[in-house]
Amino acid sequence: VAASSIHQVADAFSSSGFSLSLRSPQSSSVSKAAAVSRTQGTRCLNVRMGSLAEKYGHLRGADIEPCGAAVERFYKLFARPIPFVFRAPTNEILYLSHLDLVNAMFRYDVIWAAGLYSTFDLFFSALDEDLRANLFQALMGGLKLDQSKIKSDADAVLQWAQGKTEADVVSAIKGEDSSPVGQVLASLGKNEDFLYTRNFGAGLIKIMQVVGVEPNAENAKRWAEVLGFTSNTSALSGLSASKFETDVGLFLSSVDKMQQAMQLFAEVEAREKKKIAEKLAEKAARAAEEAAKESASS
Repeated sequence: VAASSIHQVADAFSSSGFSLSLRSPQSSSVSKAAAVSRTQGTRCLNVRMGSLAEKYGHLRGADIEPCGAAVERFYKLFARPIPFVFRAPTNEILYLSHLDLVNAMFRYDVIWAAGLYSTFDLFFSALDEDLRANLFQALMGGLKLDQSKIKSDADAVLQWAQGKTEADVVSAIKGEDSSPVGQVLASLGKNEDFLYTRNFGAGLIKIMQVVGVEPNAENAKRWAEVLGFTSNTSALSGLSASKFETDVGLFLSSVDKMQQAMQLFAEVEAREKKKIAEKLAEKAARAAEEAAKESASS
């Protein structure tokens, strides 16, 4: 009987009686599709890397300025502590922009400038005007950029987008707009060496907002397809998305976090002002009391 029971248990856990697979047939098919996509992507990447090596191989070993140099320049120019709420966005602008500028594939354009300035404007809108101006000047100095040109180019993009529709943007992408912004948009599908960056994505997001398109996952996917941005497939989920779609998600998350940070900053600032006011009131009261005593004694 014992032997029979043992055989029954063994049969129950055999490959025919029970499956120890942790994945459903559906997830298995997704994994296979993702594997095929990764293989194809790897082949394309190898071809692209070979082409890039031919174009930029002569730069191997070149002296590249580290991010720390830009940060050091910034702090020398700003020469004051940064409120804790704004340290992370300050570092993000410095590091990401510096990495763009030292990349051999990077080419400056007005949309990149608009993204840089709109990111700054979003993160530091709570600061008073003078402090914001000084901070922007120091950031641009740290990055060795002309602050007037960045702001001028950013304003030009906003002016171009005002009054336009999404259809107008699509027309520009198709080459039907001869303006500087239109030329940049039209060149994306023709330039195989185009370097997508976070700042460029932020510039596109700003254009979306101005023409009345909400930056969300659905609209980001549609714009990415029209712009010809390639998608990357996640090895974990098998889902495919372009860098622009990912950046739109990060943008929405950043806006939410920044609003919370602004609220915290406002509360802290209000408490500090209240403390200062209370101390000044106490000081004034003591001075009045001492003056009254002196007057009485005389």
